[in-house]
Amino acid sequence: MNASIRLVLIDGYNVIRRSDALARAERRSLQNGRDMLITQLAARYAHGPHQIVIVFDGAGSSETREARYGITVVFTPHHETADDCIVRMAGAAKESGRQVMVATDDNGIRTALGGMAPNVQTQTVADVRQQLNAPDRHLAKQYRHRQAVQRIIAEQNDPDADVSRDRRGNPKRPPKRRS
Repeated sequence: MNASIRLVLIDGYNVIRRSDALARAERRSLQNGRDMLITQLAARYAHGPHQIVIVFDGAGSSETREARYGITVVFTPHHETADDCIVRMAGAAKESGRQVMVATDDNGIRTALGGMAPNVQTQTVADVRQQLNAPDRHLAKQYRHRQAVQRIIAEQNDPDADVSRDRRGNPKRPPKRRS
């Protein structure tokens, strides 16, 4: 795989339990919480250039992987924690020269990954949550445009608005006299 494509490793249960909406879904069932996280990440990142991998603690005898909506979901074997799996995967990606971003608030993972910089970086769950809730770039552009148009209309309708900003030409030169 191309070295410029970043591998994004997500500590699944850590992200779920630090987000109110995901934690509510997980209280209904573990599967609901996982499905909601996968759906949100897929909606945001599935068509991007990065490889997204969500890692969960598993109960099976071996590691299982499945692809859902363009995202790889990994369940660790019962004898390996998701934390250990993330550190192992980040180390392997670093060895192959790939850039890695790990999304977690787990201090153990952050400490273990500390020596792998600059190829391996960490991101807080709050950053992930903010990115998941942010509008896509087209909606954000439409929103900024709408706000600018509303400001212009409000200034045109406000008789007390400073019209000096609408002057053209050199701002240091006095205005021409009008007859």
